[in-house]
Amino acid sequence: MNYIESNQDILNRWKTKFCEDKSKDSEYEGYDPAKYFAEDGIMYRGALKYLPKTHEDGNTTYRWAHTINGNENSLWEAAPLRVLYLTKDQNTSGCETWDVRSESYRYLAPNATENDLSTVRFHVNLVYSLYGLLKTTPERMMGFENFTDAEALKLSEEAIYARINCRKEYGLESCSDEKLSTAINTYKDYLREQVCNLDADLFICCGSHNDKNIILENLNAFYDNKFKWIGYATWYNEEDNKVAIDSYHLSYMKGGYQQRYEDIVKTYFDFLKYHPDFLKHRI
Repeated sequence: MNYIESNQDILNRWKTKFCEDKSKDSEYEGYDPAKYFAEDGIMYRGALKYLPKTHEDGNTTYRWAHTINGNENSLWEAAPLRVLYLTKDQNTSGCETWDVRSESYRYLAPNATENDLSTVRFHVNLVYSLYGLLKTTPERMMGFENFTDAEALKLSEEAIYARINCRKEYGLESCSDEKLSTAINTYKDYLREQVCNLDADLFICCGSHNDKNIILENLNAFYDNKFKWIGYATWYNEEDNKVAIDSYHLSYMKGGYQQRYEDIVKTYFDFLKYHPDFLKHRI
């Protein structure tokens, strides 16, 4: 199956509808809505470039970004664990949006090396947790103290995984549950199609707030409510053999990086201990 092509088709249709809707919105008067729609999906694994970001005030900053290399689809098909991070929206900090699939979590200096991990909390928590998930087996959890920033960053630059923002519109430092729910409800059919198309094994639902996770609730609805709570922060869809982790936003820092890491990775490890055959269909 061509996951890349199908994902792009969904995004194209979603973006067209988004632009039609926003062309009637006074908030977008004088702006091109297409520049405020953030595409996402399976991460690009091509070479890194240092690219400009355009701000509304006319200033320019830069970011490290991956190009597409054409192998993403085969890498995703062959992945022993397909990890999908379901996040809220893109913190543009006043910029136009960019393609999430191109993101690198390298420090944002032009001379940053492959060892220089970003200091942005969202980036650090994603990179750490991704490393832990991909290195954890039913027999052994990858401990927080057992890898370096350089090792985690290197894996995040090379390993195949996916990210989907449930709200495609540009955002700022926070996204309220109300704003997130409105966006999901408005474009729910597109989001359902995009999420289900990627056929991930493990969903990290980064929306837990006040004992509620809107992202997880919608994921469950997309799969006909087949995800069942089986333990701390763990929901299992036994029929489709998929697991979802109820996670905080990746910028949430109560307890520090180790606590955020263990909330995701230890939860997954505890699941694997009781479901050691979870990934045998991918071996």
